[in-house]
Order: sequence, then C-alpha cells, then structure tokens
Amino acid sequence: MKLRTRALTALSALYLILVVFASSANAKPVIGVSHQTSTTESQQPQQPDNKLPDMSTATSAVFTGTIVKSGDDFVLKDASGKTYILDTPEKAQPFVGKSVKVTGKLEADAKLLHVEAIEEITA
Repeated sequence: MKLRTRALTALSALYLILVVFASSANAKPVIGVSHQTSTTESQQPQQPDNKLPDMSTATSAVFTGTIVKSGDDFVLKDASGKTYILDTPEKAQPFVGKSVKVTGKLEADAKLLHVEAIEEITA
C-alpha cells in the first residue's frame, strides 16, 4: 500500500512538472525581459503625430504671387493657382490684392508659409 501511494505521489509530481514546463514553453517571460530594437529604430527616435514640425531646420525660400483674403486668413495665391496660408496676417494685410515676393519657410503638409518678409513687386 505504501508503495502504491509513493508511486501515485511520484506520478502526480511528474505530471505537475510536465504541466508547468508545457505552459511555460508557450508563455512569454515576465522577469528579465530583453527588448531588442533594430538599428534603424534606435537611430531614428519616434516623433509623436501631435508634435509640431521643427521649422528651425527648414530653409527659407522665395514665393511670388498675389495676397488674397480668404475667410479669416490671408493667403498667397501663385500663378498656378496654388494657395499658401500666411502665418502673419499683420504683415500680409497691407499687400491685399498686390503682387508680392514672400520670403519664408513652407510647412508643406499644412500649406502654411511662415513669413519672414513680404515685398511688393512693381512692374
């Protein structure tokens, strides 16, 4: 009888070991987790979508066209019909309806022109 009890106890222990081993083979480790990133990910930090672009690295360019009032905004309308919202209405207002040369940095996604200077073009 004692032999039978010992055999059942040994089999139960073996069964528990097998169950634990099988379940741990499919589980992800919780302690000592090692996260590896590729070289590309580690060299380029992720930028949140809601963060404004860094305009300090953008280069200035010259745009020509006519200043037009559009709702609450002042826009530069070029010869091809493209429009760019001007970020400084106080600089743009005196040039409404006039042909101008605008120097600034373009935020292409928003079609927003960060104005540095506006000059009237005289024929």
